[in-house]
Amino acid sequence: MTKYRLFAAAAALVLAATCLAVPAPAQQGIPGQPVMQQGPAGPIGLIDVKRVFENHGRFKEMMDGLDRDIQNIEQWIKSERDTIRKMNEGLKDFKAGTPEYKQLEQQVAERLSRLQAQVQIQQKEVFEKKAKIHYIVLTEVRQEVASIAAARGLVAVMQFDSTPIDRENPEDMVRDLNSLLVWHAPGVDITQEVLGNLARRMPNYGQAPTGSSGNRVGIPAPPQR
Repeated sequence: MTKYRLFAAAAALVLAATCLAVPAPAQQGIPGQPVMQQGPAGPIGLIDVKRVFENHGRFKEMMDGLDRDIQNIEQWIKSERDTIRKMNEGLKDFKAGTPEYKQLEQQVAERLSRLQAQVQIQQKEVFEKKAKIHYIVLTEVRQEVASIAAARGLVAVMQFDSTPIDRENPEDMVRDLNSLLVWHAPGVDITQEVLGNLARRMPNYGQAPTGSSGNRVGIPAPPQR
């Protein structure tokens, strides 16, 4: 039987939309804050959503918990596969076509079928769990962006990649050429401000939101022999 890992080919999850639009208040910013770049309809800001996720403590805590669940599931799958392999090897103790042989052969087929079905169920649960974690954190980020935008009088906050470009790296050069953002004025990046505000507002990063990401991905009970 071909060896595989449960989540080796999981689909990439879209972390956020390309634009975080916020309503435009009347004020023109607050004293002491950097001046935002003025667009055709008003000032705009920039945020590196990927960097927010990478530095969001509670997001990392929740994803680490999910990774531990995945490891436990993979260990359970390995154990089930070993059991099925041993059962299959036991067929040599019986003569083909005898009632004992047929009974054990059927048990092997049924257990393998149950394992395959459980793998599909676990894949779906993990994918849904991962999507929920991203949605929870993205909602928090949107709320914080909206608060900062209201204080500064921004009409929109666009997503961008703030990773420095290595001019010797062809992949970085391609990324730079494909970027929708050609230039921005100093002071329009609110990424660090969002991270700082999230840390102050939500100090208990390790606590998963009640009723949302607190449910662990469970391991199925072993089938009865």
